[in-house]
Amino acid sequence: MTGKMFEVFQLITDITDVDFPLCDTCTEIVIADLSKRLDELRTDNTQYEEFERRLDEEESFAAKADFNSLHAEIKKVFISLVFISF
Repeated sequence: MTGKMFEVFQLITDITDVDFPLCDTCTEIVIADLSKRLDELRTDNTQYEEFERRLDEEESFAAKADFNSLHAEIKKVFISLVFISF
């Protein structure tokens, strides 16, 4: 192995949990493990996106409820002001 190639493998080994170079069998095991991790991350991401969507819906509903409550209060105040002025 040349010096440059050794440096590349050393660099890759330092930033991962796997020592490089790998044999074919070890590569297949690493690929299977990484595929499993990727599937788990995709599931987590999907769950996070669903949670975020529901949170946005709840916030929107709460904002509408607050608006409707304030609107009703303003109507009451306006009506009472109209009756007071007559």
